[in-house]
Amino acid sequence: MGPLVNSLRVIEAASKEPAALNVTFKPPKESELITKVLARSLRRESNKAICACACCCIQREAEASNRKRRNRITFMAITSGSIIEVELPLGRLTLRGIFLDNDNWINYMMEHEGSLRAVEVEEVEKMLKCEDGAYGFSTYKCNHCQKVFTVPFTCKSRLCTHCGKKYADQWAAELSLRMFDVTHRHMVFTISHVLWPYLEKDRKLWSVVANSVNDTMSDFMNYQKGTEGLRIGIICVIHPFGKDLKFNLHVHVIITEGGLTDDDKWIDMKYFNYDGLRKSWQYHVLTNLKKALPRTREVGNIIASLFKNKENGFYVYAKDVIEAPKEVAKYIGRYVRHPAIAESRLVSYDGKTVVFYYEKDDGERVEVSMPVMEFIGRIIKLIPDRQFKMIRYFGIYSRRGHPKAKPVMEALGLYNMDRVEYLTSFIERVWTIKCPECGGEVELIGKQIPILMET
Repeated sequence: MGPLVNSLRVIEAASKEPAALNVTFKPPKESELITKVLARSLRRESNKAICACACCCIQREAEASNRKRRNRITFMAITSGSIIEVELPLGRLTLRGIFLDNDNWINYMMEHEGSLRAVEVEEVEKMLKCEDGAYGFSTYKCNHCQKVFTVPFTCKSRLCTHCGKKYADQWAAELSLRMFDVTHRHMVFTISHVLWPYLEKDRKLWSVVANSVNDTMSDFMNYQKGTEGLRIGIICVIHPFGKDLKFNLHVHVIITEGGLTDDDKWIDMKYFNYDGLRKSWQYHVLTNLKKALPRTREVGNIIASLFKNKENGFYVYAKDVIEAPKEVAKYIGRYVRHPAIAESRLVSYDGKTVVFYYEKDDGERVEVSMPVMEFIGRIIKLIPDRQFKMIRYFGIYSRRGHPKAKPVMEALGLYNMDRVEYLTSFIERVWTIKCPECGGEVELIGKQIPILMET
C-alpha cells in the first residue's frame, strides 16, 4: 500500500464566504497508518450545546475492504481559530469510526441533551480516545535488541471492543484461578418480555433478578438432593441486551454441579429437573420483583397473570457442561462476558445506516439495519450505571464464602495448583507487552501526556 494522503478543507470561521484551502498530510515513514487525533470539549451557551473539537491524532488502518462500506469518515474540528472539516480514510469498520463520522456522537448529544446519563458520555469519550497517542503513551525499551517504542494508553471503556475483549480475557482467567476443580454447568435464566419495560426503566431491579437466581438455585438443589444448607457455587453475569441490541434482560449463570455439606463433604449433582427448575425460577423472581416494584393494581395484575398464564414457569436454557478446568477461562470469555457487539459483526455503514448481523442458536444469520442515531442510542443504553456490579458471586464463590471453602476444597483435592500456574502463565503470555521487533522482554522507561489544544 502506497503513501496515503488526507485532504483537509479549512473554512475561515469569521468569513461569510468559506474559503477552501487544500492541505496534504502524509503518514510517518515507519508506518502506513494515517494518524490524526480528535479531542473534544463541550460547553453550554444560550441553553444550546456547542461542541468544539481540536485536531490531534487518531490511528486508523487504511487497508482495503472486500465488503461494501463507507471508506471515509468526516468530522469538524477547530484549530488556530479556524473551523476544519477533516476527512480520513476508514479501513476496518469500527464503533469509533461510526461515532466520529459526520460528528454523529456530537449530534446525538445535542439532540438528547438533558436525557443522557453522565456515565454514557464518559464511556463514549473514553472509547474515542482509546490507543490514541495524543492522549498519552508509555515508552518501552527492549532488554534484548534495545529497540525503543511507544504504546498508547488504552481507555478501559465498557464500550471499547478492544479493551472489552482484553478485560474479558483477564477477568475470565483470574476468575478461573479461584474456581474449584469440579464440574460446572452453564445456564441462561430468562424473564417474560412483559416485565422488560419495568426492568429497562429501573436498573436497580437488575440486582433483584440476580439475587433471585441465587434463591432459586439454592432452594432447588437442596430440595432435589434432600439436604439442607448445601453450599453451592454460583456466578451470575447480567446481560441487559439480546443479539439484536434490543433490551432483553437475562442472566448467564455458571454453577457447580454439586455442593459442600455441613460436614464438609462434596456431593455431586449431575441431573437437573428443568421442569421443576423453571417453575422455581418463576416463583422466586416474580415474588421478589413484586416486593420491589411499586404496589399498584397494574403491577399486581401483571404478576398474577404471569403466574396464571406461564404454567410451565420461565424458561431456563440448559447450555454446556464445563468439565476441563483449563477450558473454563476460554469458555467464560467467549460465551459469558463480552462487549455489546463485536466489530466483526458490523457489515456496512454508508453514513446514515448501520448494518450488523447476529446468529441464532441454530446458526441462521440475521442482518439488522438501523439508522446510525438509533444504533448509537442502543449501544450506549447498554452501559451500566457507575458502581453497578454486572457480575455477582454467591455461595462458595462469594467474597465471604470462598475463603472458608478454599481450605476444605484443597483438602478434598478439588483445587489444583497446577491449573493455577497454567492460568497465571496464560494471562502473562497473552497480555504482557513484548518487543514488536524480537519478542523480547521490555522495561518501562517513561510515560507522556502531550498537550493537545493549540493556543
